Amino acid sequence: MKQSTEKIIVIALLTIFLILAYTSLRNNSATFDEPNFITAGYSYWVAEDFRLNAEHPPVAKLLAGFPLQFITPEPVLNTISPYWINAVDPLYMFEYQWYFSQEFLYKSSNDAEQILFFARLPFLLIGILLGLYIYRWAKELYGTNAGLFALFLYCFCPNMLAYTQLVITDFVFTAFFLITLYYFWKWRKERKIKDVLFSGVFFGLALASKFSAIYIIPVVGVLLLTEWLLKCRDKTLDIQKQIQRDSIGVTIASVTALFVVAATYFFIHARDYVLVIAFTISRSVNGQLAYLLGNYGSQGWWYYFIVVFFSKTPSSIIILLFVLLFLLCVFKKWKRENFIDELTLIIPPLFYFIAFMFNHINIGIRHILPIYPFLFVFVSKAVILEFEKEQTKKMWRIILLLLLLWYAASTLFIAPHFLAFFNEFAGGPENGSNILLDSNIDWSQDLNRLEQWIEKNNLRNT
Repeated sequence: MKQSTEKIIVIALLTIFLILAYTSLRNNSATFDEPNFITAGYSYWVAEDFRLNAEHPPVAKLLAGFPLQFITPEPVLNTISPYWINAVDPLYMFEYQWYFSQEFLYKSSNDAEQILFFARLPFLLIGILLGLYIYRWAKELYGTNAGLFALFLYCFCPNMLAYTQLVITDFVFTAFFLITLYYFWKWRKERKIKDVLFSGVFFGLALASKFSAIYIIPVVGVLLLTEWLLKCRDKTLDIQKQIQRDSIGVTIASVTALFVVAATYFFIHARDYVLVIAFTISRSVNGQLAYLLGNYGSQGWWYYFIVVFFSKTPSSIIILLFVLLFLLCVFKKWKRENFIDELTLIIPPLFYFIAFMFNHINIGIRHILPIYPFLFVFVSKAVILEFEKEQTKKMWRIILLLLLLWYAASTLFIAPHFLAFFNEFAGGPENGSNILLDSNIDWSQDLNRLEQWIEKNNLRNT
């Protein structure tokens, strides 16, 4: 494929992604957490005060607040409000930050719709960034066609489209999680110092996006240990020397990450990060009220995210994943030279998924969103599978094409209501509320559309 043609396809796919996300964004009302994140982020920039929403790291909020400094009229932050003043009280901070964010958006002279629109725009850029890295990683592993295949899966994924347009921590963390591991993989392959530094920078951004980024530490440990064990058979390899080099690289990346985390707190508030980790661990242990298959509970279910995955993941991707695994395992189509590389695609999402199975907070697919970019890159391997018979090759290509068409059609069918997507195995969005609730289906994103429906049907005074 010509390089110019390749670039045109990449730009076209990312443009489609932007259009689909943007058209949904324009009519989506504020979801439950967005007012808190937006208000907190704006206050970080203009007041240099981190009292609001301290229970979450600041990167997503800083992204949301940044463009608000340049809109006209500039939003007013009422720092003499009793809600602002009392938001430092540990007993009432969560209650008062909620009241203050509602006051900032809806009970002042500020234009709530304008603020919401501009606060969401940086997250579309993060969506483009993630798409480029998915394409890049798949291309470097399996070739150009695989890169385009992975990018197609990403750009038409209803879950990616649903969350890239919202001011939340989960999607930003998803992007930085993948990019951190990408540069870690690059460093393991090429041993360039720039890859160590980039890995450290994005690890820092991941840590400052969501506390779940802590899982990257054991993931890297497992990857390194697995590689050392696999290479122990190679007698020409100096394992001790490699361990020393790996330790130096990990140390450089870790120091870089800590610097980035401190920078996101403007350095003077960096200690807040450590203080809030204990709260986050406690919350994960104590749980939160959730719903699954007609039942309510606050301690979660070990199989919750299994149900989520098989209900909210497009059916065509589930089929492709299992067919690919079947072909790779039964017909032994693994290539030994790529196996260690592919462990970086398999171990992180698998580890992350299993870890969240034991988490007591079961409120949405957004908590396992980071597994999907790795899944897109991995299943792109389907494009390069080799078959002895030409007829089998043609049949495989037809199957892939049909799966892609099905995949795109199911996403376009649900547009612009991507958050409410449920696959055919789950009975579609009509049956979704019988399986899951909360941010899986209705996060208050359709209040604007409800108002439009009421007006259209003349139900305002009925």
